[in-house]
Amino acid sequence: DGLSAREAARLLGIHERTVRRAIRDGDLAATKQGGSFHISAAALERYREWRARPVRPRAGTEPHALPASPTSFIGREQGVAEVVALLRRDDVRLVTLTGPGGTGKTRLALRVAAKCAAGFADGVAFVPLASVHQAELVVPTISQVLGVRETEDQPPEVRLLSFLRDRALLLVLDNLEQIPGAAPALGDLLSACPRLTILATSRAPLRLAGERVFPVPPLALPPRRETVGGARELPPLEELASTEAIQLFVA
Repeated sequence: DGLSAREAARLLGIHERTVRRAIRDGDLAATKQGGSFHISAAALERYREWRARPVRPRAGTEPHALPASPTSFIGREQGVAEVVALLRRDDVRLVTLTGPGGTGKTRLALRVAAKCAAGFADGVAFVPLASVHQAELVVPTISQVLGVRETEDQPPEVRLLSFLRDRALLLVLDNLEQIPGAAPALGDLLSACPRLTILATSRAPLRLAGERVFPVPPLALPPRRETVGGARELPPLEELASTEAIQLFVA
């Protein structure tokens, strides 16, 4: 005869709606008799084991998949090397790239992440947060990018902590400046997940314990030259074309 959805939920310690959703999604085998679901003991045990397995990212959201840059990376090689060196230190688990909008914080973070990926056993995950403006949506957004399953019997924070607890992952969080209230949740992640490292971009520091702040200045332009009469003029075109800011603009 088998168990009803309500009996299965009671045995698993979860909500009945979670059981019905698992049946609907094909994660839990069940037969329907007289308008009710019936679940065999063997099917329930397989589902219990399935729930206990580590969650894997959904197809197409693998942590190693960083966004492609529309142009080649230009300049800031010294800055890249400095941030990479920071992230490779065992005592550094949070680096925040700061600076005004448009200075290239995201491009720098992506370049650094690509160079660091091989050093993290579970890879790199890029989480864009420009469209997020509420602190309570940060954790669900991270979970969505990582492919963490939603359940009704556990809060999103618990599921995300369970996913990240034993993973050696570099989490790149882009555009955090408009969510100042997100810092406590990120601090909780770092405290509970000893192998997690965060690379963040923000116009201002997050002000969390252990944070290393790396200011990202605008790319420099060559200075104007003064003529004999005191007027200021631009350098020759060849010199302008060799500067990083102009090269990026042309690209």
